[in-house]
Amino acid sequence: MKRKAQSAALLLVGLLVAFLLFWDPLDDRPDTTPSDDSAPAPKNAPPPLLGSEAAAEPTKKAAEETQPPPTPSEPEPGEVNKGTVVRVTGAEGEVVTQAFVRLVRDADGQPGNGRANIISEHRATLPLSVPRLDATTWIEVIRPRDAQGKDLPLASGWGGPFDAGESAVVVVLPSGRVLAGRVIDAGGHPLANARVEAYFDADEGRRRVLHGHAVSAADGTFRIGRLRRGTYHLEVWPRGPHGAPPPVAAEAGTEDLELRTLPGFAARLIVVDGAGAPVPKARLAISTSVSRGKGFSTSFNLSEGMTDDAGLLVLDGLDPKRTYALRVDPPYQRKDLIEIDERGWKPQHQTFTLRRGVEVTGHATYPDGKPFPFASLTVSPAGMGLVSVNGSSRKDGTFVIKGVPEGNIQIRAWRREKDGMEWLATGVKAKAPSTGVRIVMQADPVGTFTVRFGAPGGPAEGAIVRLSEIKDGKAVHGSTGSVRRGVATLRRVRMKRTYVLYACSRDKGLCALVRDILPGKGAIDLVLVAAHTIRGRVDAPDGATDLTVYARGFGVTTGEQVGPGGDFVLNGLPRGTYTVGAIAKLGGRSLHKAVEAKTGDSIDITLE
Repeated sequence: MKRKAQSAALLLVGLLVAFLLFWDPLDDRPDTTPSDDSAPAPKNAPPPLLGSEAAAEPTKKAAEETQPPPTPSEPEPGEVNKGTVVRVTGAEGEVVTQAFVRLVRDADGQPGNGRANIISEHRATLPLSVPRLDATTWIEVIRPRDAQGKDLPLASGWGGPFDAGESAVVVVLPSGRVLAGRVIDAGGHPLANARVEAYFDADEGRRRVLHGHAVSAADGTFRIGRLRRGTYHLEVWPRGPHGAPPPVAAEAGTEDLELRTLPGFAARLIVVDGAGAPVPKARLAISTSVSRGKGFSTSFNLSEGMTDDAGLLVLDGLDPKRTYALRVDPPYQRKDLIEIDERGWKPQHQTFTLRRGVEVTGHATYPDGKPFPFASLTVSPAGMGLVSVNGSSRKDGTFVIKGVPEGNIQIRAWRREKDGMEWLATGVKAKAPSTGVRIVMQADPVGTFTVRFGAPGGPAEGAIVRLSEIKDGKAVHGSTGSVRRGVATLRRVRMKRTYVLYACSRDKGLCALVRDILPGKGAIDLVLVAAHTIRGRVDAPDGATDLTVYARGFGVTTGEQVGPGGDFVLNGLPRGTYTVGAIAKLGGRSLHKAVEAKTGDSIDITLE
């Protein structure tokens, strides 16, 4: 008993000493562990969509809307013990209880762009406890809600910059703005059940992000609330025999918009088999691609359905001036038929014939003739509108690929090893049906290629480096990297192939172009020299939008937006001759024209 009492006393003394050593009566900070409903998103996940809104990339203008009060309130006693407490309120004192919260690094007085600058993300109940800020930080709040989970009439917004070490911060959100009006058809009549989507420019205009949407009522009216200050791009997607109009730009707060749809085309589509017999229950889908930023677009099915017993399906809501992607899938029971995947399809009444599928058999081997197991195979038929068929070789190297269209085909095979080695076979020609096709796999090692640019922090720092593979006398894009500490590291480069390398500084004032590079020979040293320009002017029809120009040469591709007066300057070009093109949109169709020009030239391009 005495020994047990002594042990208990020693334990109590130890606990008391530990408490005195580590307890700080002034350290009333939040816990660093987020609650279950505030777990950060996966590292590689895209920006989250919350209901009808998506996170917009920060801009200085947006950040200025939500400056926190000069003295944020301190955490309640007993609320937390370590970290930073984040509270959110509205401009009129509204209490925000639920929201999506994103912490972002500071970049020269503005929230840093890109996912690399995101510190953490939380779908949280507020107030939120996060690890103590260890650097100047901005905080974005998206989709604010009350304690019952109902959306508040507040805009998503930014707070900051908050200094490192802050124990409690408050983000004040501005009142949400509204976009409202009505949707009408081509004849001026109110149009119901049309979906209106509001997109906001993000990432310095490189992409557009959905901030809100509404469906028009019976009288055609719509209303989208909780929007930030700024310009929105409104897209209208009607149902029935109406075409979607081009996007309309409007300032948040505009409430008298009139969005007019286009006359729609209804296409009568018939599906038959090779014998001319109708194919019921074939599925047809017409998809479209919508540009939502520089080089950023979204594809989705605009109209789809299944054929009736006569093989007929009518799909409406199409713009006869646009082109679409169309896919025809045979019914599940018809394994003998091949699907059709046609790009650049123009709306018309049309009959589609599903071709009969046959078999291609053979074996894959190493160069010495030994069986090559588990190679991935793709069979590409000769002809437009036919879908490639995939398969693989067995353990003994043999393969059987079914559902291949009759006629000339090409087979591509590859396999990637864990150590980075790749095996490849391309351009294997055959005729379907066929037996005994032999595929010889060749080693195609993949590795890392390094380009050195001299002293770190020099003029090449941050420069973009593009390595393009030379195929059939043409430069095909391969790998891209940027200069960090005087070095650009390009990954997954095929070491036995020949490349052309193009490098350009951030301001496009310096560049370099090197041909016939063999990565297998090792790293190279490169010096950037003064770049050249091509100037000009684009003459576009009234109403044309999204006007851009590009210059394309052997291994070099660059582009710029056209100025308000139609003037443009293409920078960052090595001396040489380029294809210079202008692109614009007008009434749902694309305008494009290209000419040849040398560096130093001044040219005019007229779009019609």
